Amino acid sequence: MGKLRIKDWKNLKKVCMITILVILPFMLLLNSFLAQAETRRGIVIQKQITHIAQHEERMTLERQKQAAQWAHDEGHKTIDTPQNPPAEQPVTEEKPTIPANQTPPKTTIYLTFDDGPFRFSGELLSLLEKYDVKATFFMLDGNMLKYPDIVKEMVNKGHSVGMHGVTHDKHKFYASTSSVIGEMKTAQKTIEVLTGVESNLIRTPYGSKPGMTIEYRQAVINEGFEMWDWNIDSRDWYFKDQRYVASVIAQLEKLKGSKESIVILLHERKETLTWLPMLLDYLLKNQYDCQPISETMEPVAFK
Repeated sequence: MGKLRIKDWKNLKKVCMITILVILPFMLLLNSFLAQAETRRGIVIQKQITHIAQHEERMTLERQKQAAQWAHDEGHKTIDTPQNPPAEQPVTEEKPTIPANQTPPKTTIYLTFDDGPFRFSGELLSLLEKYDVKATFFMLDGNMLKYPDIVKEMVNKGHSVGMHGVTHDKHKFYASTSSVIGEMKTAQKTIEVLTGVESNLIRTPYGSKPGMTIEYRQAVINEGFEMWDWNIDSRDWYFKDQRYVASVIAQLEKLKGSKESIVILLHERKETLTWLPMLLDYLLKNQYDCQPISETMEPVAFK
């Protein structure tokens, strides 16, 4: 029995040694992998912001190429209108003097939300109120009629309201001068009936380029409308997650020092609402002051 126990013990020691020799390299490899993963996690947001910034730059160049081609096809080089002053002489809205104890000075920006309102828009208004920020809502006629109380609440809480048309169909909206003006007047009347506000702020579906021809632009000027585009596209409709926040931050960095009003395009979407606190936290921490668009301002429009 004694010999058997000694033999068994020796066999057990051999098994243990073999097990250690097999498992130890695997454990060392796993530990190295986890350490590398932890290091990568610390820089993933910065890489994401850099990637999005590069993508936005490519998108800007592509839009410029498309605009140049469209302008060539239309037989003109630019689509400037009397509404748009030279780019080097932008007009900015004057803001109240910032108290001396608030340094550095805040940068005014304009959050704009398209396509609403929707059932969850009340949650959006509550969030904006919590952060004490104002915004501008460009709304569709049918949605306003479906959620009239939300439209009234927007006005009561100090936000600006404007028109985004009726159909949001580029083929129908841009069909003629009559369709452009007709859709905006319909939505304008709805806002007036619901809130008593006669707004002249408009944003055309998908932005003014390339659909708004010189003829269309002059028509909206003649009707007293003020057409607004944007200079920061969050692309929340594309990302549908926190990446749209990184996209906005990357574009804000590029516009630092710009004298033009900073207008951010957002949409009334559930996904946008989910990640909006992250964006608002960043804006307030970095001394951005979110204000509603005023009809006394010079509109930001695509050139």
